Amino acid sequence: GAETGAAGGLTGALILLAGAHVALTLPFAWQAVATSYASVPATLEEAAEVSGASRARVLTRVVMPMLLPGIVAAMTFSFLVSFDEPVVSLFTTRHDMITLPAQVFTYLRFRADPTIAALSTMMSLISLCLMLVADRVVGLDRIMGLTR
Repeated sequence: GAETGAAGGLTGALILLAGAHVALTLPFAWQAVATSYASVPATLEEAAEVSGASRARVLTRVVMPMLLPGIVAAMTFSFLVSFDEPVVSLFTTRHDMITLPAQVFTYLRFRADPTIAALSTMMSLISLCLMLVADRVVGLDRIMGLTR
């Protein structure tokens, strides 16, 4: 009885937190993917359909690979916007559930030591590593829409 309610409460809190962050980041993700889709030549889709490919196959074999840079950009922007917004986490989580950005925000209000500087340095290094991986896998010029 009580355990189910507590688990449901935690699940509900997580759903609320995720929903708030999705609502916050959806415009950025939508714009990145829509821009990427606009660069897909319609002639490639038509050629695949004329060649006998089903609509599902056209989407998975032609469109999705060309949308990959936009999807990577959408995920990157969404993560950065979401991570940089502790206020959403502060107002949508329970007292016993706190996210890292909210914890950093709270920590900075009450302490003045180099812990947060060390954390931000580590986060910057992680971001740099993720960008290097994205450059190797997809290519930053494709993610930014400079080449096709």
